[in-house]
Amino acid sequence: MNEEEGFPRYSIIVPAPAVRPKPAILADLEGIAAIVPLEILIAAGSNPSRQRNLAAGRARGEWLVFLDSDCRVGEGYFDRLAEHDHGEIQALGGPVLPLETSTALERTFQRLLANSLLTGSSSFRYRAQGRLRKCDDSQLILCNLAVRRDLFLASSGFSERLYPNEENEWLVRMGMRGISCWHDPGLIVRRPQRSSCYHFAKMLVRYGRGRSAQCLVSGRLDAVRQLPVLILAGGLLFLAVRPLKAVKTFVTAWLGLAATCRILSLRPGTEALSTIAALAAPSVPFLYAIGQLMGFMRPLPRKPDARVTLYRWEPRLKVLVRI
Repeated sequence: MNEEEGFPRYSIIVPAPAVRPKPAILADLEGIAAIVPLEILIAAGSNPSRQRNLAAGRARGEWLVFLDSDCRVGEGYFDRLAEHDHGEIQALGGPVLPLETSTALERTFQRLLANSLLTGSSSFRYRAQGRLRKCDDSQLILCNLAVRRDLFLASSGFSERLYPNEENEWLVRMGMRGISCWHDPGLIVRRPQRSSCYHFAKMLVRYGRGRSAQCLVSGRLDAVRQLPVLILAGGLLFLAVRPLKAVKTFVTAWLGLAATCRILSLRPGTEALSTIAALAAPSVPFLYAIGQLMGFMRPLPRKPDARVTLYRWEPRLKVLVRI
């Protein structure tokens, strides 16, 4: 498949709850498609893993580029992607940064996620740092991931029992087959960050549950990734045996991590905001661990929602056509 034969180089796959209102990312892609050979596929439904899989099966491009409906990209994104379009690289991604119009609170949430003291190697998902390099699944995120179509289809795609963490399970599976994944800090998309403390906390719990669900689906337990829930479980046991000492230890550890974050890396704006953010910083691994514990306790759905409607953007008509 190539451009000369009438096929696009890149098939953009965007899952969305519906096509009305029109997904925000279409505002960018419509203009780019007039310059770059793109195929734009919108998969409407409530099971993002299945939506992406079905769209991939109808795609015609050499590359599948997975983006989210609220992402924003520029033409330079595809120029950057084209630099890596050679045989050695088969799965590639980059960071997701906040919109330039984001609020101080949204930027604070972003800095918490980008803090390696709090999120480890996953922090590279939220900051553009370093150079092109091989990486593991922790540094890649599904709202900014490009994979070769032939590889994806041959692998049976994402597990439809997972959301989130379907890309992590797939990347680990590819790694076991000897397929390297790559991180390019210059391959940037922008997306709104959570706008309230409630939604930020809910996201962290959901990510933790996704990690546990990934273990259950794959049957592989990564002790390092399970460290937060192991610490939480140990803390709960300690609380049951020595409640007063456990509380004192918890408060000391929380304040110690907060002080470390404040001194070393967390300076999101004003002095007051920096202090508040530092005090809240330990909640990131704590909420994630709660989510992991909930994930192990909650069974996975046996029959995920299968209802998906596929649309392709027709540049001549400038409309989405159901396929």
